[in-house]
Amino acid sequence: MSRHLERLLQMDALLRSGQRHTAESLGQALEVSERTIRNDVNFLRDRYHAPLEFSRQQGYHYTDLEWRLPTIALSRGELFALTLGARMLESYAGSAYASDLRSAITRLSERLPEESWVDLQQLAEERILFRGGAETDLDPEVWHRLEDACRAQKTVQMVYYTASRDAVSERQLDPYVLHIYRGTNPYVIGYCHQRQEIRWFRVDRIKQIEVLEATFVPDPTFDAKDHLELIFQHEAGGCPCQ
Repeated sequence: MSRHLERLLQMDALLRSGQRHTAESLGQALEVSERTIRNDVNFLRDRYHAPLEFSRQQGYHYTDLEWRLPTIALSRGELFALTLGARMLESYAGSAYASDLRSAITRLSERLPEESWVDLQQLAEERILFRGGAETDLDPEVWHRLEDACRAQKTVQMVYYTASRDAVSERQLDPYVLHIYRGTNPYVIGYCHQRQEIRWFRVDRIKQIEVLEATFVPDPTFDAKDHLELIFQHEAGGCPCQ
């Protein structure tokens, strides 16, 4: 997002806050000069036809509160699809992305008239039902640290609970990929230093995790798609999980 667009979004939020704002107060809040604020006001009026006026009593204000800054052009249908996506994620307990998606949707919804947004929410909540799978106790922080480690190709040190042995152990892992198995079970697949082979680990059974400075080079023979297909072919015998 450009700095100018970010400033316009912040100004828009300030103008809708219900407080009286002048060029001086907006400039202080946004850390720019009064001249920049006046240029931005003219830009909003000229480019987006913003109904933005100034009075001594109200300061800068919108004369039509239904007007929205068209930063992202989303139709009702597109926003509704995102809303359903959040509902689907929430139906799978422990989703690491549901709250972030909800937050993003709420911010996008601010560009719609309130009545339209309320109608979409009621439709999603009352008329469309989802039933999730088995519950998981997934710590989003653990998941996001694994995301970072996968992207940066960094080894992780973790405390892991092995359900079959009812035991806790410390492991070092080179995380290759994250995988949601059967839509509900979150796994990290990578090279286990202890076993010296590719293994699966349930992310919700990781009790502690630390991303180390040590980097790794993935096994060049490992292909995630081929690996998963092989696992599915032998699914009756179980996957190589810890």
